Amino acid sequence: MLLSLWTAAYPFLIKNDFHFLLKSNFFVLKQLFYNYYNLIFFS
Repeated sequence: MLLSLWTAAYPFLIKNDFHFLLKSNFFVLKQLFYNYYNLIFFS
């Protein structure tokens, strides 16, 4: 699903702030992973 979103948004990403979007998306994914990790191991 994420991959399809990326491919769909690809032309727009090229035109816009590609680096910024990539960085913010990475940050969000990192936060989600961190929350998931805490949920599994500390609940």
